[in-house]
Amino acid sequence: MKIFAKVNYNKAVDEIILKKLTHLQLGIELCYTNSEYFLTENSFQADLKKKLSKYKIPTVSHLPFYGIQFGCIDSNIAEFSYKIVKSAMDSAIDLGISQGVLHLSLLPMMPFHARKKWLTSFLTFFDRLLKYAENAKFTVLLENTWEEDFTLIKQILEIYNSRYLRACLDIAHVFCFSKTALDDWVSELGNYLTHIHLSDNNGDEDSHLQIGKGSIPYDKILPLLKKNANDLTYTLETEIFDIEISVKKITQILNMEGI
Repeated sequence: MKIFAKVNYNKAVDEIILKKLTHLQLGIELCYTNSEYFLTENSFQADLKKKLSKYKIPTVSHLPFYGIQFGCIDSNIAEFSYKIVKSAMDSAIDLGISQGVLHLSLLPMMPFHARKKWLTSFLTFFDRLLKYAENAKFTVLLENTWEEDFTLIKQILEIYNSRYLRACLDIAHVFCFSKTALDDWVSELGNYLTHIHLSDNNGDEDSHLQIGKGSIPYDKILPLLKKNANDLTYTLETEIFDIEISVKKITQILNMEGI
């Protein structure tokens, strides 16, 4: 079971964090949360490249999501969103990373009749991004956020049916926002599902709590995932100071289940 820890791009050069993750044998999910660090050339990228090479930590990426809207009917906003995400992807590729998580960013309050226009715009820009990713042999992992069910993500996966397009299932988002059971998400995403995001909450907000501090039944969820999907990788989206406790909790659950 390969586990990664969420670390923001601008914090990943911190040797205290890198040593901690190395000690725990965890990888990094590098989160591109602020474009000021990667949209233009600077020395930060070179420094990060040296640090990741020094510690030899397995790394995946989380592409930008704050304010990103490929589906916006204002093409200038969608185009700038594309520019930011592509810049992050270029940074990740330069660091030797071959995967990146991407949110769809469909707003849940959007009227049903407007979603067709949203999807048309989204696919226009996503098509460009995926072609760019395919040429670089970079896999895009579509993540659920506010989606009430798996329909949209599955639709996009099936439209392209690309080996470089897969799914990331965020368990905490399902628990907070979905009206569809987790079992159905797992079965419907099927072989497209390769990566899982883990954190805890109490169903009221996506609070990224330490595993066991909320009410998500991970004692039932983790065995379900292992049973229904092979070779999954996992990212803990808790705070770094919570990581060790969460890893122990996950390991304890799986050991109790004999998995």
